[in-house]
Amino acid sequence: RASIKRASLTSPSGPLSEEASWGRTQSLRLLGRSAYEAAALREFVAGHPASLRVGEARRRLGELEGEREP
Repeated sequence: RASIKRASLTSPSGPLSEEASWGRTQSLRLLGRSAYEAAALREFVAGHPASLRVGEARRRLGELEGEREP
């Protein structure tokens, strides 16, 4: 977890930033931290709009947002 955060902070537009950002979303998902995962997914989509994972990120956001509805 610390290495992911470090990669994101030290080189936010570097070659590993997309992987670090995606890894963070997956870590938060595994930890069950839904609100933080959703925020990380939004950041991922905003920061990496051309990523091949954007569709997956948006689908997961839809799932998370559906969980919040009564």
